[in-house]
Amino acid sequence: MRRSVVFSAVFLAFAFGCALGPGPDYAVYDPVESVNRRSYEISEVLDRGVLRPLAVGYRKVMPTFAEAAVENFFSNLRSTESALSGFLQGAPERGFRDAGRFIVNSTLGVGGLLDIATVMGLEPQEEDLGQVLASWGYTRSRYLYVPILGPTTVRDLPHLIVRAGLPRLAMHENYNGWVGAIDLASARAEVLLATDVRDEASLDPYTFTREAFYQRRRDAVFNGEPPVEAGFDLLLEEFDEE
Repeated sequence: MRRSVVFSAVFLAFAFGCALGPGPDYAVYDPVESVNRRSYEISEVLDRGVLRPLAVGYRKVMPTFAEAAVENFFSNLRSTESALSGFLQGAPERGFRDAGRFIVNSTLGVGGLLDIATVMGLEPQEEDLGQVLASWGYTRSRYLYVPILGPTTVRDLPHLIVRAGLPRLAMHENYNGWVGAIDLASARAEVLLATDVRDEASLDPYTFTREAFYQRRRDAVFNGEPPVEAGFDLLLEEFDEE
């Protein structure tokens, strides 16, 4: 049942994206901005009232080593998506690297609490289903802001669903409300500094979040080496001529 839900989400995202008209690849596309802004406002209320205080308290009571162990544990479970996504993109070396990371950290790393794989030189590849769909040609996608879960696009929604559900799927009956709360607190604590800076420095946090999301996803699709924009390329040529 769970597999069918995931595959259905991937199919619907791909089909919905194919219905888009022509437009710049990976460009910001927010045709339902009013709805997304309302969703963002609701999320901010919940964040200020529940999630941020939870994350701040979590960071205060958790020793640094324990916080790192929790982050490693959930990251290890979610690395299975990255391994699968590497293979689906036709990049088996990236898939095998993340599969190797999962095996090493699940065994030598005491169930993923320690990141032994990075020490051994197996760096995380950080692939996901959104990048898979982009590599298959789904390069332009509608922006969505999902309460609690945050910014995404229709294309990246399957990744968001899988990422949220993988710990429960992997842990089975061992997953409970306490585990979910720790996962949520850990994830929110990771971005405390980033969101605080955004709120203090940005005149429009919604727009800042949206633009930053698209930029980050574009970088992820190209593994940190996105192509130079045509306009910027021309500017460089003009500078060279001078």
